[in-house]
Amino acid sequence: MAQYNRPPTVKPKKPDEFISFFDHVIQFFINHQNIFYITCAAVIVVFGSYGLYKFYSGRKIEKLSTEYYKAESSSGQASIPLWQNLEKKAPSPLQQVAQLQMAGEYLQEKNFKEAAMTFEEVGQEKSFLLSSLALLAQGEALENNRQYSDALTVYQNLSQKKNDPYQYHAKLGMARALLGLGKGTEAETILFELQEKGSNAPEMIKSAALQKLLVIKLKQAT
Repeated sequence: MAQYNRPPTVKPKKPDEFISFFDHVIQFFINHQNIFYITCAAVIVVFGSYGLYKFYSGRKIEKLSTEYYKAESSSGQASIPLWQNLEKKAPSPLQQVAQLQMAGEYLQEKNFKEAAMTFEEVGQEKSFLLSSLALLAQGEALENNRQYSDALTVYQNLSQKKNDPYQYHAKLGMARALLGLGKGTEAETILFELQEKGSNAPEMIKSAALQKLLVIKLKQAT
């Protein structure tokens, strides 16, 4: 059976129709050229702003890194102003790191009062581990400054936090603070609880508690 090609249903556009189409495009651009220019300007501003932001962010991070290196390379009293300066400029969490470093320098200089105050500031942070570590260090700084009553309060607050990894360290600190206050019986009770068989305290804490008990008993015997 013979097959025949059907004639095309749509006629090809004539040259004047193409010209008419491009005339419409040009006319549309002319009528809406302000919108086109505004759109282009907005795109340039957005990408330009992002580029500037990345540039200045990179410069800021580079500057903070240099200042951190200078502070870390220094030691003792000379490093404290550098850490203070970095603390004011740095975003979180670098700010808290600078505070911890500064508090550590205060401890090295045996300035326990300033160390305790700095650790207290970091202890107010929302970071769970950072806050607990700072509170523990604050308690130890208060101990070293013979502020046993204040240290005991800090340790008690930390020991009451459920599932806190430093709660047993805090209980050991409570015992030390109580000994400093002359409350040996209460200190012994805590130490016995830490190293007894059913205790969940880490082995390091159990060993430290046992050593403290032996020291107390030896003093009592002499």
